[in-house]
This record gives sequence, structure tokens and C-alpha cells, in this order.
Amino acid sequence: MRVEIYKLEGESRWCLEVIDEYNNSTVWDDTFEIDSDALKEVQRIIRHDGISSLIGPEGDEEWI
Repeated sequence: MRVEIYKLEGESRWCLEVIDEYNNSTVWDDTFEIDSDALKEVQRIIRHDGISSLIGPEGDEEWI
């Protein structure tokens, strides 16, 4: 699993994206004023829902 916190070109707020071992991507709709807020959000999700909530299916299966 890879956590990416980045700014899009020309933007002032931080984006949050998690990419799992199967290359499935979870991108937050909301952006964050500071990068540490994005990190705290992904840590909160992992503590509350478990890391498996951010892992999609392997291969070409449709994730519902």
C-alpha cells in the first residue's frame, strides 16, 4: 500500500490518494489545508475501518 499526499499544479491544497498492492486507487474528494491533515485522515480511516477498507480486488474484477 502506498499513501500519496500531493498538490496538483496551481493548487494550494493537498490531495490524498491511497494505492493498494493491486494498483487500485482511492482518492479523497476533499482536499486538505496542510499535508499533515491528510496523513491524519488516512491514519484515522485505518484505525477506524481497518487497512482492508482501502484494498480493492486483484486483477480485472469489478470492485463494488
